[in-house]
Amino acid sequence: MTSKKEQLEKIINDKDEMISQLKDDYIKEKDEYNSKYEDLRQKYNDLNDIMKMCEKRNSQNDDFLNQNKRNKENKNKTNNDYPKNQISDGTNDLKSISPCKKEFKGSLFWGYYIESDLLNPKFKDEEDSYLNILCGAAIIGQNYAIWSSADNLELSKKEINEIDSVINDTSNIKNTITIKGLTFTIEGIDKNKYIYLSRFDGGGTIGKTNQAYIIGIYNKNIICKKEGENIKQNQKLCNKAVKTLTEKFKGLGY
Repeated sequence: MTSKKEQLEKIINDKDEMISQLKDDYIKEKDEYNSKYEDLRQKYNDLNDIMKMCEKRNSQNDDFLNQNKRNKENKNKTNNDYPKNQISDGTNDLKSISPCKKEFKGSLFWGYYIESDLLNPKFKDEEDSYLNILCGAAIIGQNYAIWSSADNLELSKKEINEIDSVINDTSNIKNTITIKGLTFTIEGIDKNKYIYLSRFDGGGTIGKTNQAYIIGIYNKNIICKKEGENIKQNQKLCNKAVKTLTEKFKGLGY
């Protein structure tokens, strides 16, 4: 039979253990709370950075569009901009894909990728960022759903099926492909199943991810910017932007 002294000592020990356990639980919960707070703070900061970047690029877009408008008014461009043997009728050319607008269809989430990775990319291997390197871009699901598209670049089910056939059926060799009613010459398909396209006034690149097609179209008559330097939209930049985003999507499982 235990004495009262032993009973009191046991009670005190139990109390000390309980206090110690409560302290451990408090510290653990505090650490978890701090960790969650830091995660939320980081997401908030990331969102702020994205919003600031979008505001900056929207401002750059406005300046760029205003400059383009002034240039067109001063230059009064005519159909002489096109090769003499391929005079444009003003409808069946890349001018029907409106360049440099800030209007997106589909999800704003996917629209951010078009804005930051296709139209106005900052490549990891280059110090400078670009502005408006494409006149049209789209992310379209293999189930025909438009995840997001910039400006007027939308594809019909028939056109999406045509892309899928070119990529997946190597026995069905085609020389041309149609995007938004415009005919492009297929210049080649590489081992990673990227399609390279050309026209007299531009061209494009198509990449296939796990769930979608990423499409970029450029117009070689349109000026884009590289940190203030004026250059023309071109196949090299189009290829790089589409490939970079395609590989990013593959890595993310999209």
